[in-house]
Amino acid sequence: MPFLLQIAVALGVTGYLTVKNNQNTIDNDSATLREAVTAQIRGGIDTYLMTPLLVQQINSDAIRLKTNSQNLSELEQSFKQQLQQFQTVKQITFAKEGQLLSVNRRLSTSTPIAKPSSWYQIALQTRQPTWTPLQISADPPTLSFATVEPVYDTSGKPAGVLSVDFELLPISQLLKGLKIGRSGQAFIMERSGQLVASSMAEQPFLRNNGNPQRLDAALSRSPLMQATAQYLHQRFDNFNNIYSSYQLSFDFNQVTQRVQVTPFSDRQGLDWLIVVVVPESDFTGQANANIQTAILVCLAALTLATAIGIFMARSITDAILRLNAAAKRFSQGQLAQTVEIKRSDELGELATSFNDMAAQLQTSRSQLETANQTLEQQVSDRTTELQQEISEHQRTEDALRDNEAQTRAVVTAIPDLMYRVNADGIYLGYVRANEFTDLLPEGYNAVGEHLSSYLPAEVAQRHLYHLHQALTTGRTQMYEQTLTFDDRVQYEEVRVVRSGDAEVLFMIRDVSDRKQAELALHQSNHELANALQQLQATQQELIQSEKMAALGQLIAGVAHEINTPLGAIRAASGNTAKALEESLQELPKLFQLLSDEQQIKFFALLERGLKAQTHSTSTAREKRQWKRSLTDYLENHHIDQARSVADTLIDMGIYEQIDSFLPLLNDRHADWTLQLAYNLVRLKGNSENILLAVDRAAKVVFALKSYTHQDYRGEKSLAQISDGLETVLTLYQNQLKQGVEVIRHYETVPPILGYPDELNQVWTNFIHNAIQAMNHKGQLEIGIEHDRTHNQIVVSIIDSGCGIPAEILPRIFEPFFTTKAAGEGSGLGLDISHKIIEKHAGTIAVESQPGRTVFRIMLPIER
Repeated sequence: MPFLLQIAVALGVTGYLTVKNNQNTIDNDSATLREAVTAQIRGGIDTYLMTPLLVQQINSDAIRLKTNSQNLSELEQSFKQQLQQFQTVKQITFAKEGQLLSVNRRLSTSTPIAKPSSWYQIALQTRQPTWTPLQISADPPTLSFATVEPVYDTSGKPAGVLSVDFELLPISQLLKGLKIGRSGQAFIMERSGQLVASSMAEQPFLRNNGNPQRLDAALSRSPLMQATAQYLHQRFDNFNNIYSSYQLSFDFNQVTQRVQVTPFSDRQGLDWLIVVVVPESDFTGQANANIQTAILVCLAALTLATAIGIFMARSITDAILRLNAAAKRFSQGQLAQTVEIKRSDELGELATSFNDMAAQLQTSRSQLETANQTLEQQVSDRTTELQQEISEHQRTEDALRDNEAQTRAVVTAIPDLMYRVNADGIYLGYVRANEFTDLLPEGYNAVGEHLSSYLPAEVAQRHLYHLHQALTTGRTQMYEQTLTFDDRVQYEEVRVVRSGDAEVLFMIRDVSDRKQAELALHQSNHELANALQQLQATQQELIQSEKMAALGQLIAGVAHEINTPLGAIRAASGNTAKALEESLQELPKLFQLLSDEQQIKFFALLERGLKAQTHSTSTAREKRQWKRSLTDYLENHHIDQARSVADTLIDMGIYEQIDSFLPLLNDRHADWTLQLAYNLVRLKGNSENILLAVDRAAKVVFALKSYTHQDYRGEKSLAQISDGLETVLTLYQNQLKQGVEVIRHYETVPPILGYPDELNQVWTNFIHNAIQAMNHKGQLEIGIEHDRTHNQIVVSIIDSGCGIPAEILPRIFEPFFTTKAAGEGSGLGLDISHKIIEKHAGTIAVESQPGRTVFRIMLPIER
């Protein structure tokens, strides 16, 4: 009964926890969804607002550093280029005392102004980048605002105010593209309650007598958005009282609504509220089904567990009783006991262990008796061996005494001071050396005296320490010491060698001449090392300065190369979400509207479109030709709206062999069927576009990371020449694609041992000079070949530029020599490159004539 009661209680608790956990799951899923949607919105806003801030920063730095705010024509050209590069920017304006320059996508104006605009005054008052209030622009009406920033010259005086205008329509498009449960909504509003953007089709403004006015979220045409805004206002009394993110719930239309409100602000003064609301009913359908399933499973488990429990209890009790009886006989001395229990569980293992223990005890008793007999015989044998060893030791001592006189004569001939000392520090023998200044007086007999009797305390303690180390470890101790006499300093090298069980031999040599030579050599090496370190640090600073200068020139192009795939990803993601939403809504109708035969043809059409998306490489001209041909074919077979159907089939990649699909296209649901197939095929095309854009952005980021990396270890590493060249070409891609054709001639070459960061700077200098020499138009050839005769790699960089005049060709590697205009180059690029190649034991050769300049860099392959 207790066992069954435990099972019933456990299953009851399990059922209760299942229901409770189901509710917690609903709460957690709802909270997770709201947090995820809020994070997507925050990320989207941050990404969108990054563009105007980047444009503003670029222009502010350009005006501040180049001090060209007086030349509005140069600013106008720069603004136009930025409008082409950053598609989300609507207008760029620069105002200063008495003059205003405004450039948008339709026109640019430069007019005198008598009184500065309000945004001009806002920027000068804040003295930092800030956002202007939101406003409704006309033709067509859209919600927009701008970021403004005062610009100061190098003396700290105001040079003017920059303004970058952009629309908020993409933020509304971002919200509309989000998947918020089945019927959730999201909107953004200001602290005043006025709507900024929403996931609904509603515009964030109203038309009053033809004039657009801002719309309050509490007055929205969406009942759920209206109710949510009113609830938040009532809950916090004022939207200004919302300081952090809150997850709340309220009832609307007899359904609990889960809402999350999150403040969004930045350093420029932006202060919005992001609101995400999701009905709880979006999560409860599957949860109720899970509860019913859990109850049925618990009842079945209770019945099965009861039957199994009764059977196992009887089986376990029988095995335990047999083990208990065997244990009692074993305790009475009956060691030959075995228990027959054929089980594979814990009781079976216990019975096996009991049987093994009994067998081992019997074996141990026999082994112990045998071991006692063997030990007695070993003691007798060892006693005989010790007697023999004692006799041998006596003979050895006699031989040592005979050789003592001969050993003393040999020791006397050695030019070192030597003496033997026992473990207590008592002299056992003392041999003076010729031409060695000794601390002991001439004629002093040290034998029998202690080391400290005449030696200074510091010297005696040092000798005693190393004496004990030699006796303890058995290894020779060697150290140096310095002794000061009246007229000079004597450097000594001391060796302590264990010469017996309780004695050592001290050997002391005068090394003053060698020590003085070592000190002089060390001082010279230290001075040379300091000079070399300073030279290397200066060279690294020059290389890093050139690298950062080149990176500064590339940053706008790199930003464009990253923003372009990001825009493609954003567009493809939006298309994917829209196509997926439409497809999921329409798929259930597929099996209702189409017969079995039509469904087979539909899936054949879908498979054909998916394969065509993977292998499609057709040009626009070929698609136009196929469209005309396909339209004529469809019209001949009396297909309604033949041109539109042909358009959709071409977009799906289906150009010909459509005879099997004609019955499907003649059906009364043909438009709906074709649109559903197109949406499903478009999902794959959008996914491939996203992967291509991600690969392109990753390639640019990897190249930028590799280029800016600096190895502080100062050690050579293996470098693949082609990798470094491709890194630099990737960073210059924005300049190269404007009119430079790059031709690569790469052989497969082994890596070289060198400094990859410095080699990248060399490729940067040569490629940058080549682009400028061609004025960004021409042909750039880059070659890599393996010169096996000289075991070296040859890198050639050839441009079709104007060439280098013969009279200045010998001077191009001189430091600070340049033919560029002031401010465009330091004249150190080729000099640094030449030094880096010399550091790699390589050489540079150059040939130049109008229309063809060749630089060849030869790098040896180190083994």
